[in-house]
Amino acid sequence: MDSASGSATVVASDHEAAGLAAHLLDRHRRLPCVVVTTSSGRSVPAIDAGDIAADVEGLAEVYVLPTGAPSWEFSRHLPEGTQVYGGAARVYPVGIAWTANRELSPLRFVFSETDAERVATELVSDALTMAHAAGILQARGSTTRQASGTVKGMVGGRALVDVAGGGWFPAVVWPELTAKDVPAERLFVTGMTVSGVLDETLNRLDVSGMKSVAGEVLSPYRAGSMVLGRVASVERERVKVELLPGFAVTVQAVDVTGDAGSDLRSLLTAGETVTAVVVRNGASTARDWRLRVTEPEDESHVLPAASVLPGGPPWLLLPRPEPAEPEETSGDEAPAVLPTPAAATTGAPEPVPGVAPEVVAGLTQEIADLRAMVARLQQANDQAERRQGALKTELRKSQDRARRAERELHEQRATLGQITDTLFADPEEQFRFDVYLAWARRTTAQDKLEHPMADYRLGPEFLATLEAVQGVDRSKVVDVAADVVSGRVHSVAARQTHQLRSGSGGDDPFVVGASGATCWRVSLQHKTAQARRMHYWHHPDGSIELSSIRLHDDFRP
Repeated sequence: MDSASGSATVVASDHEAAGLAAHLLDRHRRLPCVVVTTSSGRSVPAIDAGDIAADVEGLAEVYVLPTGAPSWEFSRHLPEGTQVYGGAARVYPVGIAWTANRELSPLRFVFSETDAERVATELVSDALTMAHAAGILQARGSTTRQASGTVKGMVGGRALVDVAGGGWFPAVVWPELTAKDVPAERLFVTGMTVSGVLDETLNRLDVSGMKSVAGEVLSPYRAGSMVLGRVASVERERVKVELLPGFAVTVQAVDVTGDAGSDLRSLLTAGETVTAVVVRNGASTARDWRLRVTEPEDESHVLPAASVLPGGPPWLLLPRPEPAEPEETSGDEAPAVLPTPAAATTGAPEPVPGVAPEVVAGLTQEIADLRAMVARLQQANDQAERRQGALKTELRKSQDRARRAERELHEQRATLGQITDTLFADPEEQFRFDVYLAWARRTTAQDKLEHPMADYRLGPEFLATLEAVQGVDRSKVVDVAADVVSGRVHSVAARQTHQLRSGSGGDDPFVVGASGATCWRVSLQHKTAQARRMHYWHHPDGSIELSSIRLHDDFRP
């Protein structure tokens, strides 16, 4: 293999391509590997591999793989879905877990020349994040020393530090070597003091040794505190929420939706910032914590997120609504201007021995058209993923609002019940008022027209038996009474309404009053020892008389 600009290595032959594949599959490989490929018809990649090599020097290896015979040989030796060719690039972490989980080695596409700089930045970030995860903090052979200094600002996603006793140029701090997926502006503020190991060869300052201890910076999070967290991963029945990078608390579905059977994958997205209530503070061990993911009623009650570095800013901020996506244009409007595919900017295609020039030109143009199509699809997919994430968040918020409203309604009903319990000195007047209130509350406007309250009276033993027969809530008796006097009781299966017999036998006669009234029995409880029942009379004139509250085996009217 030949060295390119910087310290990138060009894979020049099929043999070298096979060797590179074998190197990637070596589970003892020490450094992540960046593989940048060329587009068809190009001799150099659109991405500047030399710049990448300079940025990741000592922490990752960089290779340039020409598309063609070497790339096909390279692909032949790798598991399906882990290859790279055609102008794309990817970083392979140390180890071989990426062979089974392609998400560990994300594929980066260059659809146009203008994409190259963005993709180069992503590749550097991927490589440094993987190096940090592998514990690679300094390049071999570098001259290092302990150093401290003041953050002067952030440029290009990096922090610049004036190091005491340093040279003319400020040292650079790469956030990827400090915390995974945390931007520089959430780690540093201008003027803060930082210290760590300075790689004098590369002028790179490693401040990872400054990272806050979770048990200390999370100590203000008490039971009942509303805090911020980041979704680290989502499974069907559980989600991991980071209170600090790498400090992830497992939250079960019941503590997100209230339902242990919920599928959290439809509600949460990895990387999303959420709010949660601390149920239990587990000190320094994440598995001893318990959180309940919920939306805040008042954002001012949400505690600021902890700082990853002492003196730094909160590492998370309250999520804000995403700006609305521009509406798609109709077919009559001018289409959006698409970037020129990188493959189409190379001039005349290189001749291929034995193939007519017009065939090569046609295939080259077809490749360019396909790349443009992929660019459109990628753009549409990115928009769809953003919309999906926003919809998941809104769905979760809606469910949370619904649960809160239901809880408030229950509390209001309980309060109303306490208020109305003592409105009347006469127990019968109080009971009648409660029944009317239950009927009004538990029926819609249309139901009230279809099931109006019938004339009814209380039998001489009703209130006495209500008081004497314990073990059933008065509110349940009131609700059932409201169903009885409105006639709805026969349409509610759980009420199990039937005529009362004089005994437990199926042949025992029905209980009938002297006036021809029929006595009915309705369930107040189910699957309970001596379950409580309500007995009532239905008189020939259509009126109702609530007769008594009895135990299951008591057949007295």
